[in-house]
Amino acid sequence: MEGIVLAVAHHLLGQAQWARSRLAEHAGKQVQVELPLATVRLRIGPDGDVEPGEADASPDLVIKLSPVAAAKWPIDRHAAWREALVDGDMELATTISYVMANLQWDYEDD
Repeated sequence: MEGIVLAVAHHLLGQAQWARSRLAEHAGKQVQVELPLATVRLRIGPDGDVEPGEADASPDLVIKLSPVAAAKWPIDRHAAWREALVDGDMELATTISYVMANLQWDYEDD
């Protein structure tokens, strides 16, 4: 699951320098995303891209998605984010929320 999340994140962030710039302000921070069937740990890289997180590091931010919120994510990220349980670095959470709300996937180009 982590590989899929990383591949999608790399692809989307690769098309959005503005998003990487915002995330780069939080370089080195760990984010743990708890999905219904998996937990994914990510670290924000110095260039604002994401990379695999460290398994033994404490996350700076934990985002928990219920099965309903996870199902909504591909269709309505705003609704899914409102249902997510967020704990930790609220400045980082605000940045991630902004990036997720404004990051667009140009699937026609893909």
